[in-house]
Amino acid sequence: MSFYDRQGIPESLLQSPDKKEGPTSTPNRHQRSPALHDWASDQESSNEDVESDSSMDNQFEKDVSTLRDYSFISIVEDGKTFEMHSLVQLATRQWLEAAGRQEQWKSQFIRRLNARLPTGAYENWAICRALLPHAVSAAAQRPKDRVSLEAWTSILYKAAWYLQLMGQGPEAQSMAEDAMKYRTKILGRTHEESLAAIDMVGQVYNLRGQWSPAEELFVEVMETRKQKLGPDHPDTLGIMNNLALTYRNQGRWEEAEKLGVEVMETCKQKLGPDHPDTLTSMANLASTTDFLGDNLRPFLHVYVQLDGEGWDIEFVWNQEKKQFWGADPFCTNDDEPFSVDLSEMTQILSDPNRSSPVTWKE
Repeated sequence: MSFYDRQGIPESLLQSPDKKEGPTSTPNRHQRSPALHDWASDQESSNEDVESDSSMDNQFEKDVSTLRDYSFISIVEDGKTFEMHSLVQLATRQWLEAAGRQEQWKSQFIRRLNARLPTGAYENWAICRALLPHAVSAAAQRPKDRVSLEAWTSILYKAAWYLQLMGQGPEAQSMAEDAMKYRTKILGRTHEESLAAIDMVGQVYNLRGQWSPAEELFVEVMETRKQKLGPDHPDTLGIMNNLALTYRNQGRWEEAEKLGVEVMETCKQKLGPDHPDTLTSMANLASTTDFLGDNLRPFLHVYVQLDGEGWDIEFVWNQEKKQFWGADPFCTNDDEPFSVDLSEMTQILSDPNRSSPVTWKE
C-alpha cells in the first residue's frame, strides 16, 4: 500500500491478480500474471483451492484489521477502498529500503497495477479514472528488473492513452515519452510494442499541435509496419490514418486527401463498408475534404452511422471539434469554435429527402 497513491486504494489492487475476477485488461507479454504460490500445484483438488482462498481472505482481513488498529490505514465508506497517510507510506518505504526489500515490493506493486489497469478505450474510462492517481504514482517509481520494467512501460502507455483522450496533453506526453524511451531500449525500436508507444507519442504531439515531430514518428511507424505487417494490415492502416490527419492539421490538404482515400478504399476492401474502422476513415476523409468549406454533411452523416454502432455521437463530435478547431492554424485566439445542436443535426441527417446544408448555431 505504501507505493500507491495515498487515497482511493481499491481492495482489488491489494489482492493477487490471479484471484477473484482476474485482470481487467487483455493480457499480453507486458502484462504477465504472477507465478502461483509455492504451495499451489496442478494436483490440488478443488476443495483445497476453496480452503486456500478462504485462508487468504481471512489473512487479508486480519492484516487490514491490524493496520487499522494502529491507525496506519483507514477504510472509506464503501468498505472496499483504503487510505494511507503519506507519512506512513514514506516511513514504510524507507524501512523497506533499509531492509533491502524495496525493489521486491515495488515490483509487486507495478505488476499488480498493470494487471488491473485497462487500456484507455472508451468502455474502460471509469476504471481508468479511478486508477489514474496510482498510475501517476507508478510513473515516479521506475523498477529495476526487466519484467517489472516492461510492466511499468505498459502502465505508462495505457495511462497516456487515457490522458490523451481526456485532452491532458502535458501529462500524456510525459508518460508516452517515457513508455517509448524504455520500450525501445528494452525491446528494440521495431518491436510492435515499441511501435505502439511511438505511435502514442505521435498522437500526443498531434493533440498539442506539434505537427512536424508527430509526422516524423508516424512515418517511421508506418514504414516499419508496412515492412513487417503489410500495407493492408489494420495496424498499418491505423497509422496511415494518423499521418493523414497530421497532414490535414498542417494544411497539406492534397497529401491528406490522397492518403485518406487510400486508407478508406483499403478498409472497404479488407473490412467491408460497414466496419467501424471503415466508417472512421470515411469520417476523417470527409473532414479533410470539407474542412475549408461550409458543407460538413458527409462528415456528420458518417458519425450518425457510427452512433448506430454504439458510439456516443455527442462525445465523438465534441472530440472532433476540439481536434479540428481547437488547434486550427487558420483560427485566431479570438475565434470561438462553432457549436452544434446535436438533436437537430441528427434529425436533419436522418431525412434522406433533405438536401439543404446543416444548420449551424453560434
